[in-house]
Amino acid sequence: LDKSKQYSEATKNFTRAIVLSPNKGFVMNRAKSFVNNKEYNSALEDLDSIEESSVLFRDAEDLKAKVYVAIGKHRDAIPILENRLKNYDKDKDYKKKFKKASIYAALKYA
Repeated sequence: LDKSKQYSEATKNFTRAIVLSPNKGFVMNRAKSFVNNKEYNSALEDLDSIEESSVLFRDAEDLKAKVYVAIGKHRDAIPILENRLKNYDKDKDYKKKFKKASIYAALKYA
C-alpha cells in the first residue's frame, strides 16, 4: 500500500499491526506513511517512541531531521545532522546509505 501511494490505508494497516503485535518496525513504517501523507506531527510522535537502543534509532533520527526541515523547524534538525557528520567516518553502514555532501547540503538548508 505504501508503494502504491495509499498512505492513509497503509497507516491504518500499520496501526492494526501495532495493536496486534507491537514492534518498532511497524512503528517506523507507520511513521514513513505519516510523512508521505504529510501528517508530520503523527510521524514525530512515532519517531520519538523509537528508543536509542533500537536498531531503528538512526533511521528514525534521519527521518525526524527530514520532518523538522519539512515543517520549518530547521534548528531541531541541525543537531541530528551535525551528529551524523561527527560520526560519519566511523560508521561504514551509514556511509553506504548517504554521501557526506548530502548531509552538508541538508545542513545548509536547515
